[in-house]
Amino acid sequence: MTCPRRDYIMTNRIVQRSPQVASTIKDVAKSTGLSIATISKYLNGGNLLEPNRIAIEAAIRKLGYRVNEAARGLKTNMTMTIGVIAPSFNSLYFMMIVSWIEKTLTSYGYASIILDSRLDKANEMANAGFLVNKKVDGIIALPLSSNGAAFRFIAKEGVPLILMDKPVRGLSCDLVKVENRKGMYEAVSALIGLGHKAIGLVSMPKDTYTAIERMKGFRQAHEEAGLPVDDRLIEYEDVSMMGGRLAMSRLLDSKSKMTAVIVNNDELSFGALQVIRERGFSIPGDISFLGFDIYGIAEAFNPALSVVDQPIDALGKHAAELIVKRVTSGNKAEYETISLEMSLCLRGSVRKL
Repeated sequence: MTCPRRDYIMTNRIVQRSPQVASTIKDVAKSTGLSIATISKYLNGGNLLEPNRIAIEAAIRKLGYRVNEAARGLKTNMTMTIGVIAPSFNSLYFMMIVSWIEKTLTSYGYASIILDSRLDKANEMANAGFLVNKKVDGIIALPLSSNGAAFRFIAKEGVPLILMDKPVRGLSCDLVKVENRKGMYEAVSALIGLGHKAIGLVSMPKDTYTAIERMKGFRQAHEEAGLPVDDRLIEYEDVSMMGGRLAMSRLLDSKSKMTAVIVNNDELSFGALQVIRERGFSIPGDISFLGFDIYGIAEAFNPALSVVDQPIDALGKHAAELIVKRVTSGNKAEYETISLEMSLCLRGSVRKL
């Protein structure tokens, strides 16, 4: 015998539960004693006095208040959504930046749509079109190259845009980047100071903005030390572990007198390190090794890897804060360029000659 559900059936009468009435912004205002304008400012990512913020968040939890995003979108013509375009999810560097962007956007009340271009310009353009059609409030992008047809399209559509890592030729917009030239200059200068005169370089393709800027620093450090740059010790490859393997193999096959090598990217570094080990070379006994962007795991290697690191957290935070500023200003704020310094950390993979 099946027992009746007592919540709904009593003495042969159907009893309907009263639907729970959703809390409103007025309820939050009443609970906190703050104005509706103040509550609205909080919900839209505005800055508030700390006691007010704490009171509002406590009331929201207590009341179970939920923003009606559909209604707000119809009223404000905003979706409270930001698109993020990354070149590749295979790179730890890109994924860590995206993580900080998403974390910061969430703190301002924005959701994120994160897309991977898979190192393909056609995918990059498709991603741009997808986000524009989704009517996101703004887009943060790490371009594949400085050509950036996808991002000129975004700007033409009037969608607020923040570029990271590199500018796009002929496009005026906000930019968050690092001092690539200075970072490489300091790395090479440190190796020269330790007695290294034959320094190899494994780099991403030579026509990319990052490679161009870092090469300027590479040459500047040599010139100031009175050392010639041996172009036979410079190899370019696509950004991948296989690219790092191929480039490092060519350097070792050249029978050069290279005493140190700098690798321009985390994926390239992993491939280069594999080849060095497979060939039986020791680090730093035979070759001193210095990489870029090997986040969180550089000290897990033996010996610990010397690195030039970018300020991932600051890059992500600045990009997210800039897009919020641009969106809330109605895309009328003056364009900004934020340039952050890299940090050099020498560990056991580099030795003094």
